[in-house]
Amino acid sequence: MGPPTDEIRSQAIDGVSPVVARFTEGQLRGNDLDDLAHYVVDNIMGQPLELDTGNHSYEHQVVSLAELDIPAPNGAQSAIDVVRLSLHIPYSGTRNVFKTRPSRVFGTPNPEAALTDDEVIITIAVGPDEDGQAAEGRLLLLEQNLQRWVNVVNGDVAALKRELGSHARALIGKRIAVLQQRDNIVAALTIPLRRVEGERAVEIPIKRTTVVLKSTIRAAAGQREWSLADSVYEQMIKNITAFTRALERRPVSALRLLPETETQADEETLRDWLMFILGSNYEAPDGGELFIGGEVENGKGKTDILVRHEGRNAFIGECKFWHGPKKFNEAIEQLLGYTTWRDTKAAIILFITNRNATAAIASAGACLAAHSACKEVLNSSDPKERRDYSYSSPTDEQRIISLALLPVVL
Repeated sequence: MGPPTDEIRSQAIDGVSPVVARFTEGQLRGNDLDDLAHYVVDNIMGQPLELDTGNHSYEHQVVSLAELDIPAPNGAQSAIDVVRLSLHIPYSGTRNVFKTRPSRVFGTPNPEAALTDDEVIITIAVGPDEDGQAAEGRLLLLEQNLQRWVNVVNGDVAALKRELGSHARALIGKRIAVLQQRDNIVAALTIPLRRVEGERAVEIPIKRTTVVLKSTIRAAAGQREWSLADSVYEQMIKNITAFTRALERRPVSALRLLPETETQADEETLRDWLMFILGSNYEAPDGGELFIGGEVENGKGKTDILVRHEGRNAFIGECKFWHGPKKFNEAIEQLLGYTTWRDTKAAIILFITNRNATAAIASAGACLAAHSACKEVLNSSDPKERRDYSYSSPTDEQRIISLALLPVVL
């Protein structure tokens, strides 16, 4: 069930240096050495596995022998159909840890199971003469074998993590020492520091951008409508992206905003910080606050971030944590419920804390593309940073909603 422990150890040690090299000077100076080392180790090895056997459940299915994807039970060779039982065991931790081969050899074969992002699935085929009690006993025995396997693998991973932590601390310490050496040299020099060339200098804006909404007449109803200019929308998305990239660059600091369990309070904390950033960059035409936040009533529900002008909505943003495709599809429906016929711009800021971030981003993108309201999937220069979609409004199919997916890996 994975490469030998020595091979994993070698790969893990080789992986420390590239992760340490990606730390910026701000990250090295702004975080505790042990926190940085823990981040490096977790980035490489992930989190230990924990089986939630107390919440296991089973499902059954009658399948033909031709469809059976596991060994047929004794005595079933002449049968046409057999009963297949699957035991679903919820788990937490990093999925890739299941690929590890334990250092200790078991008296029983290594468990064979199917994996999802949150479940281990053990499947057996029931023999012709096997009753329910015997079949359940077999499933529970396989579950016990899996638990023993997990315990050994977790012990191996913990020992390797300790070794990697020492290696990471040493490499990080060397990088910090170079920065300190640079600071000492600069402090001792009496030669004046060279100024940055004019074309490379970036001026800091001292006035917030005033957002004026475009006004159009809707021919069908003869009503005046308001919409956010594409250029303003793109600039807002850039500001949001800059904030999220800052969270990714300071992972240890970002995670301090989150308690151990991802709850509604987590989204509110990150939303409030994002509201602060947006509010410092934009203002309404009257000089007041442009953005409204904090679960504002809108359409059929409440929203995280809203731009409203004269009772009309111009921008709706939702902060969500990735909890799998089912929850994300619910978030899409929720956002479309917020988006009334006046809305033309929307964004989902998706926070991802599990280690398989690439798969989570791809899954979220697939959910958006497969939705019945999706009119078009637009080209993206970097799908890991941003994905764009054209949606039809649930209250007016002629109204197109610009929807951006902005993944954030914490």
